[in-house]
Amino acid sequence: MANCLLCGRYLTDKFSFGWLFSWQKIMTTYVCPRCLAQFESLQITSCCPGCGRKQETNDLCKDCQRWQKMGLELLNNKALYVYNQNMMKDYIERYKFMGDYRWRLVFQEQFSRFVLQNYSKDYIYCPIPVDKQTYQTRGFNQVIGLCKGFKLTELVAFKEIKERKKQSHKTRKQRMLTEQPFIYIGPIDLKQQNVVLLDDIYTTGRTLYHAANLLRQHNAGMIKSITLAR
Repeated sequence: MANCLLCGRYLTDKFSFGWLFSWQKIMTTYVCPRCLAQFESLQITSCCPGCGRKQETNDLCKDCQRWQKMGLELLNNKALYVYNQNMMKDYIERYKFMGDYRWRLVFQEQFSRFVLQNYSKDYIYCPIPVDKQTYQTRGFNQVIGLCKGFKLTELVAFKEIKERKKQSHKTRKQRMLTEQPFIYIGPIDLKQQNVVLLDDIYTTGRTLYHAANLLRQHNAGMIKSITLAR
């Protein structure tokens, strides 16, 4: 018997009679249904197809229309949950900013399954990196922590800069004006291989589009993205 990572309640596994004869793999649970229900799921019929933003229609939002006017191919980002919501913000604060590595388990199975359901293993799965200073302090890349059961290929890395202002500390305008923070570390020629960029949060999209720009310079095929929250 285990406890919910979020609230500490005891977790109990309930198996149906049909499941017992289905030969399906046991899925380990780390969060109780009551806590999970407090995260707001995104529905494909009511979000922007370009970035996954929650809205009343499934038309392109103004942000994605601006990306198109800049001549950029949209990433068609898919996300599981709304970020601008207290439960998700608290989760990100604890997992990412406070560095509680155990909390990767809250969404690891679900996020990994979501990635594989949307993009087959014919794609390269590329996690957005963390800078050296953050890694030394936190000890892990929060995106890699969310991934399980498929190979990750690191194609981009942060440039070495002594003092870097974190994206979470920037205003929206400052994020949009951020210069290319990455260097390319993959093969010289990607030979039109399709790539899925993986990140924890899509806010302005600036980070993901910077990464995508580098991949296109090295002959990537289609480039899409998936994030836990939008």
